Amino acid sequence: DEKHTNDFCTTQLVVQRLGQPIRCYGKDFGSHKEGRRNFIEHVELNDKEGNKTRLRIKFNLKGPNGKAEAWAEVNKDMPTGEFVYLIVRTYTGELIKIQDQRQILQADSEEEREAMRRLLGQ
Repeated sequence: DEKHTNDFCTTQLVVQRLGQPIRCYGKDFGSHKEGRRNFIEHVELNDKEGNKTRLRIKFNLKGPNGKAEAWAEVNKDMPTGEFVYLIVRTYTGELIKIQDQRQILQADSEEEREAMRRLLGQ
């Protein structure tokens, strides 16, 4: 979704590493070195009962100063625009966490989640 790829493309640290403009694209598909690149790698994660609860995607970012890989995960019950995490890894190995709510979502109750949000400054 173009609106949410903006989260990656406008984050100051990502812009510093990759430059502007930043393009987002999928995995090369087929045997060509550069094909259509519109295949987005994804995994649907299931709970113990087999219900689909999360979706994890991986795609690529490219700017004039370099390339990076990006991962995003969303929970089925989250509102649009909210993510479990948005993470970029540059080809130097640097990790840039744009959004990371994994610790908060592991809490058992709403009170624990709220305490984790305050502790993490979110």
